[in-house]
This record gives sequence, structure tokens and C-alpha cells, in this order.
Amino acid sequence: MPSGTVDITRYEVDIISNVGPNPARVRLYRPNGSLAVIMSFFEPDRIPRDNDAPLNFPATGFARVNYPISALAPVIDILRNEKPIYFQWITLERPYGYLTTSAEPVGEGEI
Repeated sequence: MPSGTVDITRYEVDIISNVGPNPARVRLYRPNGSLAVIMSFFEPDRIPRDNDAPLNFPATGFARVNYPISALAPVIDILRNEKPIYFQWITLERPYGYLTTSAEPVGEGEI
């Protein structure tokens, strides 16, 4: 399985009305406009499928990762307020992915 980092420059959010196992989805895009990640957000009583990415990821293709619905608001906050943003894909015993930002100075905040 692959590991690596993808620059994220655009995103789309879907809030889905009572259809399927996940009520929200976020799609993350590379600088060239290609889809890099589909983040699915699940209710606590739903069991999501395993995280997955193609063998050539992060160069091409896209990863599928699952989060609890409680993570949706913090993810949207990061996407709206931070720059640059990266998606990190790690393959250990079970593959996982996460959003990350660049290092920021201590005490930096809104004025």
C-alpha cells in the first residue's frame, strides 16, 4: 500500500439528506484539479468500510477515508481557515489519512 502527501487546493462539501450510510462527504482536490481524497463522515451507529487508496496514490488516483460525523465541523474549519493544507496517507497495520497544515508560529491567531 502507498504512503505519501498531497497538496490540497480546493474542496467540495456534500450534506446528504438521510440517504445511504454517510450523511456528509468532503472531496479534496490537487493543484491540477484532479480528485485526491473522498472523506466520508459516518453516524456513530454506522460501520464504515475500510480506508483505501490505489497503489499509485498519491501520484494519481484518490484515497477514501472515513471519519465520525463529529469530525466534520473541525475539518470544514481547517479547510476554510488554513493554508497550505496537505493530506497525509499512512499505511501501517491499517491504512489511514489525515489533514495537516504547515507549521505555524506559536501564538498566531485572529486579530
